[in-house]
Amino acid sequence: MANLRPLVALALASALPGQTLIRDLGAPGSGNPGSNPTDFVDLGGVAVFVATTEHGAELWRSNGTPSGSRLIKDIAPGTASSQPLNLVATTAGNLVFFTATVDGVGRELWRTDGTAQGTFLVHDTIPGPASGTPSNLVAFGNGCAYTCNEPSTGSEIWFSDGSLAGTRVLLDLAPGTASSAPNHLAVGGGRLWFSALDAAGLELWISDGTPAGTSRLTDVPGSLAPSSITTVGSRAFFTGRAASTTGTELYVSDGTPTGTGLVIDLVPGTGSPTLSTFLPLGQGLYFEADDGVHGNEPWFTDGTAAGTVPLGDLAPGSASGASRNAVSDGNVVVFVANDGVSGFEAWRTDGTVAGTTRIADLRPGPNGSSPNNLAPVSGGFVFSATVDSIGNELWFTDGTPGNARLVLDLVSGIGSGNPRGPVQIGGQVFFSCSTAATGREPWITDTTAAGTRLAADLRGPIGGSSPADLRVAGNHALFVANDPAAGREPFVSDGTPTGTNAIDLLPGPGGSNPTEPVSDGVHTWFVASSPTTGREVFRSDGTAGGTTLFSDSIPGTGSASPRGLALAGGDIYCVARTMTAEGYEPHRIDGVSGTIHSLGDLNPGTSQSSAAQFTTAGNRVVFVASSPATGVELWGTDGTAAGTALVADLFPGTTSSSITGLTVFGNRAVFSANSPGLGTELWITDGTSNGTALLADIHPGLPSGSPQGFAVTGGRVFFVARSPSNGTELHVTDGTTAGTMVLSDIRPGLTSTQISDLVAVPGGRVFFVADDGASGDELYTSDGTVAGTVRVRDLYPGGGSGVLRGTLAAAGTSGAVVFGGSDGGDGLQIWLSDGTAAGTVQAGKIGPDPGSGAIELRDFTSVGSRIFFFADDGVTGLEPWVLDLNGGAIPFTSSYGRGCRGTGNLEPSIGAVGLPALGNSGFGVRVADGLAGAQSLLNVAAAPTQILVGSCRILVAAPLITAGVSVLDATGRGQVGLGVPQDPALLGAQLFAQWVVLDPNGSLLGIATLSDGLRIQIGQ
Repeated sequence: MANLRPLVALALASALPGQTLIRDLGAPGSGNPGSNPTDFVDLGGVAVFVATTEHGAELWRSNGTPSGSRLIKDIAPGTASSQPLNLVATTAGNLVFFTATVDGVGRELWRTDGTAQGTFLVHDTIPGPASGTPSNLVAFGNGCAYTCNEPSTGSEIWFSDGSLAGTRVLLDLAPGTASSAPNHLAVGGGRLWFSALDAAGLELWISDGTPAGTSRLTDVPGSLAPSSITTVGSRAFFTGRAASTTGTELYVSDGTPTGTGLVIDLVPGTGSPTLSTFLPLGQGLYFEADDGVHGNEPWFTDGTAAGTVPLGDLAPGSASGASRNAVSDGNVVVFVANDGVSGFEAWRTDGTVAGTTRIADLRPGPNGSSPNNLAPVSGGFVFSATVDSIGNELWFTDGTPGNARLVLDLVSGIGSGNPRGPVQIGGQVFFSCSTAATGREPWITDTTAAGTRLAADLRGPIGGSSPADLRVAGNHALFVANDPAAGREPFVSDGTPTGTNAIDLLPGPGGSNPTEPVSDGVHTWFVASSPTTGREVFRSDGTAGGTTLFSDSIPGTGSASPRGLALAGGDIYCVARTMTAEGYEPHRIDGVSGTIHSLGDLNPGTSQSSAAQFTTAGNRVVFVASSPATGVELWGTDGTAAGTALVADLFPGTTSSSITGLTVFGNRAVFSANSPGLGTELWITDGTSNGTALLADIHPGLPSGSPQGFAVTGGRVFFVARSPSNGTELHVTDGTTAGTMVLSDIRPGLTSTQISDLVAVPGGRVFFVADDGASGDELYTSDGTVAGTVRVRDLYPGGGSGVLRGTLAAAGTSGAVVFGGSDGGDGLQIWLSDGTAAGTVQAGKIGPDPGSGAIELRDFTSVGSRIFFFADDGVTGLEPWVLDLNGGAIPFTSSYGRGCRGTGNLEPSIGAVGLPALGNSGFGVRVADGLAGAQSLLNVAAAPTQILVGSCRILVAAPLITAGVSVLDATGRGQVGLGVPQDPALLGAQLFAQWVVLDPNGSLLGIATLSDGLRIQIGQ
């Protein structure tokens, strides 16, 4: 593999997780938030922008491809954010200036040339944590002009060429520590225009970038107070107020005092029109004004009173037609207006009344399409607009009436991509778009559907030990399994073969038969039998020495046989039989001493109360139990018999309220219960009678909402329930009636969706499994909003089920989930998902042969950075395995993606020959199902991608190399050897491979077909 070393070096830092069998314990036998990019600017044809990732809000760059999109520099290292603002590209396009905040430096001026080395602090205006707070950045000359507050000069105009030596105060207009408070910076005709305050008041200034070339243009008694400075060629338009003669009106300047004056007094006398939206248009200015008579309407001026004219009273009378939302390409202004009939739509003007007209009525009727995010681009303008049938999507117009077209329905159907911030950069337009698969990420377009795409997503058993009941105990896993010599006993494991061993509590082959495990993450308690104690409660810290008897409820060999163990308030609650005159009744076992306390004989005599679901609610523990007078109802306890009492008889009399799902929610608990007139609905309790109430009657009246599957995250409870208009779907509550709502209608209308496996992850998100009636059981996710409740990916395309119900589990604290699933290509495998389609990936390979997969996968349990689980790989039977989320050094290969077809409808498939283990000179990559006799090339890269070319997907990202060529045999097979050197530096490296098979009937441009991809991790 010597020729792959450059790619290996790139890949070492991001090894994918791989799984391995921990130990064959038994004898053979039966046995898924977007980066929210903003502020795109053009750096020599490359987009520089701000994106928020795990690095915080930092500066990124993109050339429009996944491989060409990367973090420029983590300016505030780690998860802290430098929060770049005020991005401005120089006129030459070789630098971008911006402000950023760094702990200990404050907010100061930075620059970047698009590289990490070329990104640095330009000037720490106020050394230390205080900030100069540069603002009003504009490109000027060969650098950037801006305002900044420095102690010795106050707030003044500064200039920087991007170097410390070339950064200086332009002129201290208010000498000393006083501030001239410059504002409204604009550049035109090679000059800098701005407002500033000196002894003459707040006036208009101009500068050529030198102190000598900086001068005041106006001196109006009481201050002209210029604002909204907008340059057109060598002139500047602005608003100002001559206090003694006019209100705030429109002014123009040619850069000389004599050539600076009032354009027109739109509201004669001291009254003021409302002026806004100043844009260059030809040799004049487009602006919007409300003269107090006609509302806010579009106007044009050539800089003279006679040449200042309204462009139409679009909304007749005092109503406003224009909406202060407009852009210009210099010759045409596209703006948003409401004529009172068609709602807000896109309009255009060339500065004449005749040339002012609506472009298109995209959403007929009074609501309008509400265009937004307007931007000039090559050949016209792009904007977002809302149309009933497609939602809020991206549109293009050439600026002429009747010419507006949808670029692409980014989120198919009525869902909305909500494109934002489009900017022309080089030959493409960058913008942000939000989709279910990626969240809000950078996209590019050439204004055609084909040229619009995501730029980058910046986030039968043959044996076995029959393991079960996997729990966390410290940094170990504890589970129960059959040992050939000891019988069924507890095992502890550190994830290694030698560190995985049985604890023989009942010597001999009979086994102690552990059951009822509960864990607090540090210890696991369980019930087991020993020859000296009978069947009692044991505790383990994950080590053999730390696994001991915890509570001997009936001293000696007698057995209390506790069951239904639950942790609540730091103690163990259970049902047990400690007195022969009583049945199984609720007990509390002190979490420190192990002493057992009866909570009362709730169902007197030898009958049992069927106590269960012990759950903390405030400073009490609630549970369900049966008594002769009430049936099974809600009880509460303070841990003593005297403090144990009925909380609420929700279904009065002997009928039971059928309480299920008691779940801790803050200092309360939620549950499902049946009561007269309501059916089974959502309830909440703090452990007291007064604090127990109906939370929501989801299906009003006697029909039941039947809430179930509670999962708590981010201060909310997600659950499944049936509503009258949606059938059974996903719901959420914040603990209030008003905050309880339905989140999905996966199978529209009254048809119910089968939803299961709700798993909460950090960040207020849940994952679940659902069947939409057409795609089988697939992975879904929700962020607690209707729009954020989406299918992650149709893992098994078509009607096949991609997710094995009952396997979904949180993957540690990463915000991801792990599950057993299949894409239809490699059998049942382990999958990980971060909630995006691209981030839903197969983790390694289980099964001896390509496509064989696992026979069984279950009980995924996170212990630190590892996920323990049980798997049957078809060789060892059901046994304990471990998945290392940090990658580890486990050699594995796994396929991903899909190939495309060629001659004879063949779709080439990729596979491995052996394992990529250190020193394995025989490791190779094979291809099957290709065109017989065809030449095929194996491309290898350091990263995967998903680039659609026709109906084929390129699955390996640039840079890539061709690792070998093979001529396929008569059966369409071939392979290339990639021997792995005995070099420890290669451990954990990951590579990605894909075959290109030359085929004249291939789907790739009619010259080739592509195989699926192969992930390769080097291990030992």
